[in-house]
Amino acid sequence: MEFHWDNFIHNYSHDLGSDNVQLMPVPTGADGQKHMFFKPTMQLSMGANTKHPEEAALLVDFLINSPEAGAIIGTDLGVPASAERLDALEIEPGSLDERVIEYQQRARDEGYMTATVPFQPEGFGAVETEYVEVLAAEFGFYRIDTDTFVQRWFSEAGNHLVR
Repeated sequence: MEFHWDNFIHNYSHDLGSDNVQLMPVPTGADGQKHMFFKPTMQLSMGANTKHPEEAALLVDFLINSPEAGAIIGTDLGVPASAERLDALEIEPGSLDERVIEYQQRARDEGYMTATVPFQPEGFGAVETEYVEVLAAEFGFYRIDTDTFVQRWFSEAGNHLVR
């Protein structure tokens, strides 16, 4: 069990060599309040100083809205925000893509999506990288214990996050 974004189901399924991976909402607190949010997986942009603004805009539009791009990407980068791209997906019954789409719809219908996307503080990327690439792996392979994990995580957070 791990807390992560729903589109990671593809990676976990591949790593485990099994499609028997399920999605569940974050548990509620003692007060029963539900506080989840939809987070954009990818935020596409182009530089203001690009020498090819029309081409860059066409690429971003293609990646966001094109049914062709949707067929290639599926839900690997999250459920498409574009209704046109989502409607064009050919979802196989029982597939991981179907599970991700149904999970998001269920979370929306059951009132879990109550918050707006929080603004990440400066330095968050470095803390996340340390967690994903170092601490989670070391902990997952039993190279460090829980106390060491917690101490190192808070130490890294204190080093990187701007207050």
